[in-house]
Amino acid sequence: MKRTYQQSYDRVKSGLEQLFKDAGYVDGELLDCLEELRTEIVKLKSASTKPARPLESMSSKLKDALRE
Repeated sequence: MKRTYQQSYDRVKSGLEQLFKDAGYVDGELLDCLEELRTEIVKLKSASTKPARPLESMSSKLKDALRE
């Protein structure tokens, strides 16, 4: 079964939190970094799913250049 992005994130975060618990300390900077990565991935995924601009919205010069 393929994991979703959110399932993978949750698994990594819970594993990291368990490691911190076992070690007896927490590295807040590492947790912050993990959250920043999650935010960036969400942004990239949403940008990649945006529909392409239709040809009609391109300038005529760009259309001419693409035809050549």
